[in-house]
Amino acid sequence: MMESAEEIFSKAFNSVTSRFAAIFSLRKVADLGVPAVTPAIYQEWKDFAFDLFHNDENDKFFIDKQGALETAGGVENLGQEIAQNEIAKFRSAIDGASLIFAHSVVDDAVLEYLKVTCAHSTEPWIPFIENRNVKLSEISGKNYAQLVDEKISILLNELERQSLLVKSDRLFQICRPDADFSPINDFTFSRNRFTSVPLTINKKA
Repeated sequence: MMESAEEIFSKAFNSVTSRFAAIFSLRKVADLGVPAVTPAIYQEWKDFAFDLFHNDENDKFFIDKQGALETAGGVENLGQEIAQNEIAKFRSAIDGASLIFAHSVVDDAVLEYLKVTCAHSTEPWIPFIENRNVKLSEISGKNYAQLVDEKISILLNELERQSLLVKSDRLFQICRPDADFSPINDFTFSRNRFTSVPLTINKKA
């Protein structure tokens, strides 16, 4: 039996909530963990910097060791700079992972909400499938509603492979909220932000 619109929506909503909670947990643990490990990271790199300039076995890496030490601002400063860079890269990695995961969550949610609209009514989908070819073999033993369902199913499979922007555009073509529709306080949907998401992900990756 085909799931009802309410069942599909409930599953999609629960999935979105659970997966975003995982993102928030990741960021929370990272935020709490960085201050706790920072002293150890600083110490590790200060020890490294000290060994680099005071272990005679490393002399082969320098043309002017004293000059290099002065340029680095001393052992303490070099160790601190390396540690800060490592922590910054970690935070950047967390941001990138969060963005990519969030993009995946929203992409899946939009697709599921498109399925919700189909389960609620296929009528708004007719303009998107009415000009599609239908083979005689497809017509045999099927009524109009069954053919519509099949063509919409094919279209949904095609949309699944499309970008988040394409999916969201189709959702807003099917569901046309009023201009002043604002179910979430202080939030307004922005198509331009959707457009920029793939570029941002590529830069993060």
